[in-house]
Amino acid sequence: MCTAVAWPLADGYVLAFNRDELLSRPQAHPPALIGGFLAPLDPEGGGTWLATNPAGLTLAALNVYEAAVQEPQPPVRSRGLLVTDLADARSLAELAARVQAHPHLAHTRPFHLLALTPEPAALDVRWDGRQLVLAPAALPLLRVSAVFEAAAVRVARELEFISLQATLRATGVLPTALRSWFASHALNGAPRGVCMHREPLAATVSHIQVHVHAAATTVHYVAGPPCQPSPAITTQLPRS
Repeated sequence: MCTAVAWPLADGYVLAFNRDELLSRPQAHPPALIGGFLAPLDPEGGGTWLATNPAGLTLAALNVYEAAVQEPQPPVRSRGLLVTDLADARSLAELAARVQAHPHLAHTRPFHLLALTPEPAALDVRWDGRQLVLAPAALPLLRVSAVFEAAAVRVARELEFISLQATLRATGVLPTALRSWFASHALNGAPRGVCMHREPLAATVSHIQVHVHAAATTVHYVAGPPCQPSPAITTQLPRS
């Protein structure tokens, strides 16, 4: 499971993302500059689930568990490498053209790629192993990826998102409000909470916020579940 929220700003947007993963995977490296974009790095697959670049374009990848079961053509390639392949795109139009022409789609398991730009404008890119679908999206938005009780998880997240929107409209401290919501174990069911715990199998393993403004992008990264008092690692990327 993973949860992403995008919120419009006067001069950009905020993207907040909980990464839910198997606890058997190694811990990711915190965000760093990689080939002109800023991203955390997955040491196992060599790619990333989220990247932002100086143009203000941010990509976030979620798995698509409910797609038809079909193994991609060998050699199977990490979904995270698709993000790093596309992370230097300067616009949604460029991104769309490049993903449609990408030579490794047939070797990639199903994914949902969310792309955001400072207008703010957004694009949903979905690959089910057979068909690529691109659709424009509007902010604010919520995206959820779930393998366990997927329908119930989505309904729960959507209900919680309604309350989050009211909170964000009323507060001037977005990083704190977002982290608090993403740390929630609501509904008295941890697998359905935004901060997910299914130890020893899987859990929320990190929380990241990307705040894109006209002059710079600020990234706050928590290495661990946001419900714990771990400090955020903050990095800035100038806009160009």
